[in-house]
Amino acid sequence: MGTIWFTVWCVLFFSVQASPVWPAKDPKCAPGFESKIIIFKVTGKYLRQGTELGKVNFTDCTDGTEFVFTSDDEDFMVQTDGTLMVKRCMVLQKGQRNFNIYYWDSLGQEATASVVLQDNGDHEAAQSPQNNFPLKDFTNKLEDAADPQISILDFPISSRGLKRRKREWIIPPLNIVENHRGPFPQFIVQIRSDEAKLKTMQYSITGPGADQPPAGVFTMDKDTGNLYVTQALDREKRNMYLLQVHAVALGSTGAAEEPMDVPVNVIDQNDNKPVFNQSSYVAEVPEASPTGEEVIQVVATDADDPDSYNAIIRYRIISQEPEEPSASMFTIDPVTGAISVNASGLDREKTLQYTLRVQAADMEGEGMTGFTEVIIKVTDSNDNASVVTDPSVSTTHTGLQLFLMFFLNGQPYSTESDYDFLIFTI
Repeated sequence: MGTIWFTVWCVLFFSVQASPVWPAKDPKCAPGFESKIIIFKVTGKYLRQGTELGKVNFTDCTDGTEFVFTSDDEDFMVQTDGTLMVKRCMVLQKGQRNFNIYYWDSLGQEATASVVLQDNGDHEAAQSPQNNFPLKDFTNKLEDAADPQISILDFPISSRGLKRRKREWIIPPLNIVENHRGPFPQFIVQIRSDEAKLKTMQYSITGPGADQPPAGVFTMDKDTGNLYVTQALDREKRNMYLLQVHAVALGSTGAAEEPMDVPVNVIDQNDNKPVFNQSSYVAEVPEASPTGEEVIQVVATDADDPDSYNAIIRYRIISQEPEEPSASMFTIDPVTGAISVNASGLDREKTLQYTLRVQAADMEGEGMTGFTEVIIKVTDSNDNASVVTDPSVSTTHTGLQLFLMFFLNGQPYSTESDYDFLIFTI
């Protein structure tokens, strides 16, 4: 089949040649952003709140240096000097994020720039024109069907006649964030046939999530080709749907187009906290153990997408009781969860056991948390010599007998459980 494309791609490419219309303050100056498409590259997909990503260059053809900007992505904000900042902690899903920033002047004229935020390590995304100039970023929000900038997917241009040809292109997946709050049904994209220019077309969808279990998750308006999602999605239940879209000319008995595969990815949100495989752990460590000796390993898991930061767990010890002889007698490997001796001074005669409260946090330690308790018992070692106390002597008709009573730590001691003393006859 012929090439598949988003019908409004040309708007994005040709828009770089357009200039906003403003009352000119300088005949040689054109108010607006320096570039219609601004690319920021970052190192790492996890962005912390308050991170400055760079500046957007803007002029109103005056000496002004501060302006009021808005962003259509609630995770980012632009300060009056043009500094783009992360408004709240977020993860670059698929290594990229796309959104728009706006400026309105006193006469109500609007200037717009498209922002492409890329993980510097995502070389494939950095080199892909399709990723650099996306039609819509479905991971950020779902669009209203009444939006004049409505997103449209066209069927491949079909060959005339009955000969079927193998598709040359594959539709890029649509991305929908899980747990969207609606209202539903929520518009995703419009799909239309090139044949609609000549005929009245009717559209339908089949496949899992449409007419197969879980049926009814997606619906399509048969007249417009508008695709809708009818409920909040849950990535932990299903992370991908493959829909087939059909187009039939009204009154015809056969399909006007070959069915088109439309994959829908469910994008993960951090909606699951780490869970330890035990609510509490019990371990033993010999007294006087050296620093670095491993005691026990704790393990937590996260049900979120294992390929995202939402499931990357880090461990740390929150508290230790008692805090003697040091408040940090033990340490934990933040990646593996292995707990080891961190200081000298383990002495069973002074402290019989320690209780640790351990935390596991996702998003590399910055996200949701889970907790467990670790009880570490200090075991005895033979570090106290036996002491002979209270010897007694008595005389009987058999001769002189010497009774020696042995005490260890204040208690009678013998290698035989039935005897606490030894008898010598002279």
